[in-house]
Amino acid sequence: MPSHCKPVQIPPVCAEDAVLRHKQILAAIANHDPVSIDQAKTETEQWLLLLRAGAERADSENPAAVRIARLLKEWEAKPPVAVDLHAAAHLCGMSYPHWRAEFVKIAGIPPYRHLLTLRLQRAGRLLLETPLPVKEVSFLCGFRNIETFQRAFRDYSGLTPGNYRRQASATP
Repeated sequence: MPSHCKPVQIPPVCAEDAVLRHKQILAAIANHDPVSIDQAKTETEQWLLLLRAGAERADSENPAAVRIARLLKEWEAKPPVAVDLHAAAHLCGMSYPHWRAEFVKIAGIPPYRHLLTLRLQRAGRLLLETPLPVKEVSFLCGFRNIETFQRAFRDYSGLTPGNYRRQASATP
């Protein structure tokens, strides 16, 4: 997920305010009042910007979050084929359990699941952009076993790698 689209976790104390703002927007839409819709939208956008600024300030005050965010950017720029997650935690200056917990707070999913998703996204691009055999794509994306790759890819995309490639090439 691009950093500019990073979800902001709404603190529990703000949840009630979020519900009220949502109801305000729905009421404005139901009344078909463009002025009320614009006003509700503007007020909600300002509120969200303040929330995001608070979250970013909290992240910058948390060096662990900064190191993990940097690692995420590196992984997304160039998805690694294989990673020792304990070594990644050590590079971030944390124990593995602490690093994993912080990682989940930031990315929303565990590190292995994030890496698997990056590898499968890369596999999908290779299947569409190259004529490489499925087995070679699986090895290039870090899978040691073609059956494991096929099962993971099917779970990820809903199609086997071969069907994914055929369906994409059949679509005009």
